[in-house]
Amino acid sequence: MPKEYSSDQRRILTDQIYSQISSHGIKSYSMDQLAKDLQVSKKTVYKYYENKETLIKEMMDQFTDELLNVSLPKPESFEDVRRIIHLAIEQAMKISKTFADGFVDDLHDVYPNVYDDYQQNLDQFYGLILNWLNETAKLGIIAKVDNEVLVLITPTMMPVLRQSFSDKEFDEHVDNFEKLVVKMLKP
Repeated sequence: MPKEYSSDQRRILTDQIYSQISSHGIKSYSMDQLAKDLQVSKKTVYKYYENKETLIKEMMDQFTDELLNVSLPKPESFEDVRRIIHLAIEQAMKISKTFADGFVDDLHDVYPNVYDDYQQNLDQFYGLILNWLNETAKLGIIAKVDNEVLVLITPTMMPVLRQSFSDKEFDEHVDNFEKLVVKMLKP
């Protein structure tokens, strides 16, 4: 393990760790197993992560940092809105596909503080989207939509999209979700 990781190396490491944790479960995955999976000593693992909670927190923080760094430029046309909505939906769907069934529930049960941080970051992400939509509506590019309706769309779709679908079926659900949102916003 190198002393310092580049952001790309850290992303790869985090993905590997997540893959292992999601297949074993948060409760049963140990730091010993992590050392074995990474082919390093336990001492090396503890050099980077104080404990399993620190590891999980860093992994979740990396994910939500990516999510919160989404760029929402000022649109000039409805086509710009459609393109940006597509990117936002991709980010929201990334949440769905990233975390295996039961992972977020286990996170809630085992590390409630990390779960709370994760939920706050998701709320912040949805807030960014809502603010952008409201500003875009003020420009007259999209119709004004009740924020409560928009807030309910993604959490309503997530359980559906967490089901086991082929990539093609998943893409079809995402496309339909996008069409629904775009139709609601069209002036």
